[in-house]
Amino acid sequence: MAKLRSISTSIWSDPYFEELTTSQKLLFIYLITNEKTNMLGIYELSERKMSFETGIEKLMLSNDLKALEKDKKIKRIDNYLIICNYLKHQNFNTNMKKSAIDIYNSLPQVLKKENVTLSKNNPLKSFETLSNHMGILRKVEVEVEVEVEREREYEVEEKETSLAYDFLKKERPAEMQYFEMQNKSQVKDFEKMVMDFNDTVDQEQLRYNYKILRARLNKYTRNWIANQNKYSSSIKTDSNGINSQGFIGNLTF
Repeated sequence: MAKLRSISTSIWSDPYFEELTTSQKLLFIYLITNEKTNMLGIYELSERKMSFETGIEKLMLSNDLKALEKDKKIKRIDNYLIICNYLKHQNFNTNMKKSAIDIYNSLPQVLKKENVTLSKNNPLKSFETLSNHMGILRKVEVEVEVEVEREREYEVEEKETSLAYDFLKKERPAEMQYFEMQNKSQVKDFEKMVMDFNDTVDQEQLRYNYKILRARLNKYTRNWIANQNKYSSSIKTDSNGINSQGFIGNLTF
């Protein structure tokens, strides 16, 4: 019997979703609509099957999963995938709540909180336990809080030791390789653009976060390509890198 999953049309105007790459958007929708989905948003699924069903190349898929996990949208334990905060967005009747309880009780122990057993004899109380992030949901939330603190420390450390573009390449090498394949042929002086992009990030004091920097790079690259012919012939830089318009480098976007 086919399962039905609803997706709000507002997802296309969600700020987080807007910034995802094409393959990440496909993967995100796939994870909440594939045939393995259930009432809890916790199920076993291999990367091989994900790649086969979505058509996303395996290396790209692996990087996309890591990106969603880093953004706290999913969690992976062994071969299980957990969609974070899944229950918050569901509206279940009593029978659906009982089904969710059955699914939880059938999960491997490694995914559940110790000494927590949910009973269908009291579905309202048991489901409230799940909704309040007990069991696996609570375990995930605790791990996420620790990871957020580590990520903040990591961002500070990376900002002190690397340039913005190098940081992007280190974070998502496959995605950045694809970015370069797409844009190097269109940018006349790619190295110059990268240098100017690094300067812009420093001037704007942007956080060393992949999503933030990648969004800025995409915008910067589009503007560079659109204006490179116009500015390259009319703006010259002196020995200090200051151009005739008073900006560092040839372009400012």
